[in-house]
Amino acid sequence: MKEELRCCKGKIQAERAEWKQFQDDLKVALVVSDRLREEAEEELSVLNSARQDWDRQLTEALEGKQNLEGQLKSLKIELEQSRQKTKLVTSNHQGAPPLRALEKSADKGNVDRYGKGIESTEKRIEEQLWTDELKRKREMNVSGSTERSRLPSDYPAVVVNGTSHRSVTGTTDSDIKEDNLILQTATSSVLDGPNMVNRRTQEDFSPALRFLRLHGGSKRNSLLRWCQGRTQGYKNVEITNFSSSWVDGLAFCAIYHSYLPSHIPYNTLSPENKKENLDLAFRTGEGFGISASLTVDEMLKDDAPDWHRVLEYVEGLNMRQKILVTGGGGYIGSHCVVELIEAGYHPVVIDNFSNAVREGDVPESLKRVEKFLDTQIEFHELDLLDKPGLEKIFKKHSFDAVMHFAGLKAVGESVEQPLRYYRVNLTGTIHLLEVMQSHGVRNLVFSSSATVYGDPQKLPIDEQHPVGGCTNPYGKTKYFIEEMIRDQCTANKDWNAVLLRYFNPIGAHISGQIGEDPQGIPNNLLPYVAQVAIGRRNFLNVFGNDYNTPDGTGVRDYIHVVDLAKGHIAALRKLKDSCGCKVYNLGTGTGYSVLEMVKAMEKASGRKIAYQIAPRRSGDIASCYADPSLAEKELSWKAEYDLERMCEDLWRWQSKNPTGFSNGTVP
Repeated sequence: MKEELRCCKGKIQAERAEWKQFQDDLKVALVVSDRLREEAEEELSVLNSARQDWDRQLTEALEGKQNLEGQLKSLKIELEQSRQKTKLVTSNHQGAPPLRALEKSADKGNVDRYGKGIESTEKRIEEQLWTDELKRKREMNVSGSTERSRLPSDYPAVVVNGTSHRSVTGTTDSDIKEDNLILQTATSSVLDGPNMVNRRTQEDFSPALRFLRLHGGSKRNSLLRWCQGRTQGYKNVEITNFSSSWVDGLAFCAIYHSYLPSHIPYNTLSPENKKENLDLAFRTGEGFGISASLTVDEMLKDDAPDWHRVLEYVEGLNMRQKILVTGGGGYIGSHCVVELIEAGYHPVVIDNFSNAVREGDVPESLKRVEKFLDTQIEFHELDLLDKPGLEKIFKKHSFDAVMHFAGLKAVGESVEQPLRYYRVNLTGTIHLLEVMQSHGVRNLVFSSSATVYGDPQKLPIDEQHPVGGCTNPYGKTKYFIEEMIRDQCTANKDWNAVLLRYFNPIGAHISGQIGEDPQGIPNNLLPYVAQVAIGRRNFLNVFGNDYNTPDGTGVRDYIHVVDLAKGHIAALRKLKDSCGCKVYNLGTGTGYSVLEMVKAMEKASGRKIAYQIAPRRSGDIASCYADPSLAEKELSWKAEYDLERMCEDLWRWQSKNPTGFSNGTVP
């Protein structure tokens, strides 16, 4: 009986789990359907408005046609009257041979020329009326079209089906082909002089075709607007189509420069050097994973390049992944933002300023990145505990992946405030995963830590080392988050995650503009050592000199923060392989003791660093250093900077910024 009850209970629990999963799936389906319904209603509204415009233009065109027919009828009457007068004149001079000759000449020549002149006048009037009408309607389309086809004021040309047209005469054969519409050229006529020819196409007289150009191909329109936005302000670049606007290569170079300013010397480029510009752009793209689907020769052939091929290539640029970076204003996050931009990604950063210095509405670190990379970074002040706010970000953007750095991170503080660490780190991550799930974002790079290994059972530590024996709440939150992500990837096979267990990041960007700026007393060794060297602290506390290490002080694997950031870029690329859930150590594989680090900083700074021995710190372990060979094998990543370079870059940052981002004076 008990066995049957247990069996029934198990079935009920399984059915309950299935029912809950069904409810979750249904919620997702409802969210998606609501979004689709809203988009459909918006599209319907746009189409209705456009149809009304079309009907109005058609009515006006018919009225114009009637007016033209009336004027043509009047001109024909005048022509007939003129012919009658000519016959009357010739009949009054029958006996004069010169006049009879004139009559024949008039009948056969002058009258014909006069008739042709009248016909030319008819055409001229008709042409002028159509020209005025088209001009008026184009102006109306620019100012009064729906929001779908409206452009920023910086781009006054009308974007129609992926092509911008400033006038009828400015439409090239390539641009007409680009519209994928059958257009025919009407008869040219003389306007105000023999050298002024206005070429009209069937499209100019067809409201239906103009409507297709205005409202069709929304994806192409969006891509064109994106190109115009990325290249705004760039000299000699005016993108109005996906063919002739790209021939000199400057448009490609401008877009790459907006992402990779250090790779494209844009100010030195000239539109005359087409081949060199195109070659530079395509080589740059190949270096960052853009398929070489276009060639220089293809772009420089006699007729304009195939707009389909250009659009396909530009789509590859536009599809450069948009990455959400949580905690992107902090030490590691800001350096990863630099590497993302340098690698051609589009980072969107959120941060709650718990580990970042505020400069107005954005972190000072990102302000500086924008300046030395000559770019702009989208930033939103947001706490992951604010789930509705997070939903808004995901509704606004279509993210390809998430880099998750946000969280509290001090080992000692976590021992003193465990509940705060569990609430912030775990709840915030649960919110993030739930919102990712509901918005179809399935790729994640997580900033984990070597603390998940606890007290090492063997050295060096590889990824197969047991985890979970964490010695502090901070490490436990990292371990719990890893387990949550692993379970999510197991339950949902379309999820991919790379968990990066990195060891001890130090150093700073080579520019000396960004680095680690702890708020309050530093919890990590090297920032404290640097502050002692610069004079902000009197001496360093060395927590314990009785560990089982060569000099009795703790041994750690220190890695340059730039190497670490590059490891995140390698992890993003790994996600493209549909890798499931993967784990990698990021470290150098070499351990250094506290006293060895003090000596290295003394060498880099040229200053004596005072220290004193203090009791062991709760939660610390004796030695911890990595076996990073798996990352080298599967991610093609390896730390490049040695300890000397780490300390040099750290000292450059600290000496340039004695009080960190606040730029105050040393007390």
